[in-house]
Amino acid sequence: MKTIAFYSYKGGVGRTLALSNIATRLTEFGKSVCMLDFDLEAPGLHSKFDACKINKGIVDYIYEFSVNQNLLPTISTEFYCKLPSKSFVSRKKPNFTFIPAGNIDTGEYWKKLSAINWYQMFYEEDSQGIDFFIDLKEKIRRDIKPDYLLIDTRTGITEISSITLSILADQIILLAANNEENKKGCQRILQSIQSQQETLKQKKDIILALTRLPYPKTVEERTKEKITTKNLLLRCNTHTNLINPEDLIIIHSDRDLEWNEKIKINDDYEKEELLNEEKSKSYIQEEYLNLFNRITLNDFSVEEKALFEKVRKAESYFKKSLKFSDKSEDAIVFLKKAIEYNPKDARFYDRLGIIYFNREKYEIALSNINQAIKLDERDIDLKIKRAIIYYELKDYTNVVNDIKDLSCLNPSFYDLYINAIFEDDLSYTKKKENAINEYVDLFPNSHEAFNLRANFNRIRGNYEEALNDIYKALEFSPNNPFLYATLAEIRYSQKDINEFYLNFEKALRLELNKNFLSHDKEAKAIYHQLYTDSRFRELLEIYGREDILKELES
Repeated sequence: MKTIAFYSYKGGVGRTLALSNIATRLTEFGKSVCMLDFDLEAPGLHSKFDACKINKGIVDYIYEFSVNQNLLPTISTEFYCKLPSKSFVSRKKPNFTFIPAGNIDTGEYWKKLSAINWYQMFYEEDSQGIDFFIDLKEKIRRDIKPDYLLIDTRTGITEISSITLSILADQIILLAANNEENKKGCQRILQSIQSQQETLKQKKDIILALTRLPYPKTVEERTKEKITTKNLLLRCNTHTNLINPEDLIIIHSDRDLEWNEKIKINDDYEKEELLNEEKSKSYIQEEYLNLFNRITLNDFSVEEKALFEKVRKAESYFKKSLKFSDKSEDAIVFLKKAIEYNPKDARFYDRLGIIYFNREKYEIALSNINQAIKLDERDIDLKIKRAIIYYELKDYTNVVNDIKDLSCLNPSFYDLYINAIFEDDLSYTKKKENAINEYVDLFPNSHEAFNLRANFNRIRGNYEEALNDIYKALEFSPNNPFLYATLAEIRYSQKDINEFYLNFEKALRLELNKNFLSHDKEAKAIYHQLYTDSRFRELLEIYGREDILKELES
């Protein structure tokens, strides 16, 4: 576990934002990351992510030790949460863990923070503060198991910042703005780090990030920037020799970030789309990438970097494809480019399959969906899509096989299964009856299941069973117009015309869709018989449903 501390002497220099960008890039590389918000007086790391609900955090953990004299045996899940993250290298979501300062929206947080006795923890005889934080780091390594621990450190010269920089951190990112307070703060903290390194005989890897400089647009401004950075290096190294020129990274100010701070590092694919005259707008992404490359200078092999670059390009082309409709050839071109760079991502074939399906090129769609399934055999949605393609190809046997194999059936999936059985065998068979009964048994609260069996029983002349089923369906969905249409059809089959019209009018009142005519050939035959009936036509006219008459004419 590599531990990186992000530190600034003063706030407002983009420390938390820089940490968030680096954490995001690391997870894109497939690395597991744990972020720890140690800016206890002004925690803000949670605002950079869609964080999960925060109940407790590091303040609660420290409080247990400092006030209750209780050294907890583990870093349990009550003190951290998992964040959603993505990896370009692996579609499996890596661990992205967040240890917040605590629930800052409660008075309890601030009471606990003020109750912690830092002097007792670090300066009294037999104080155990240093051992406590070394133990904390070890528990994070053992219980959370991240590849990287990123710490958002307290500003100023404090006990926590001192412990973080001297004891916990393997690498320190020192961020500063171009003003006197920050420059003096950099000098002080670098002198402190050097003194501690000599005492502990541990050399720290230190990176200096000069932030919030205006982006230079003229020769004079670029010259001024060079002089500024040179003077800062000289000043930081006056009493130390810790910062090399290659260890100074510049992150300029950005108008977008001034309006709304957001993670920028994963926007780098957009640079490829910019017009030449607009490319300067992408400098902020490039600068965060420069910082990332310096932080991970010796962390990744040549092969890892090459693989990441390929899959990053594939992701870029995939995102471009999403900007075009399924009718656009550009969508296919970009998807094929994505596959060229990364042929092992099921999403690319899945998207191609959908495009070809919508173009009614079912054989090509099937080929792509099959390839996606090879890459991700556990994706149930892919198998459902394949079953739908088989259905369009009238390959009902494979529809049945795909749907039947699924372990997580739901009514809509099973409906496709039933339809395939019916299409495969137009006559009544025991197979159909068993399939429909199985449907009802699997989904005893599904109005679709009972409606299907009601229709089936009506066709077979089992009217009492049909009525039992349709009334059961109405219990689950009492305002469903399709169910009242089914009830009307049962009553018509029983030659109870008044009950037919009573229920059919209820269906019309509930805005029955004309598609109800396509759900059952035998049911449509009923309405064909009523086509010339004056009462039927008057009822449709009252509800303005000439569309149903037109549908019956076709």
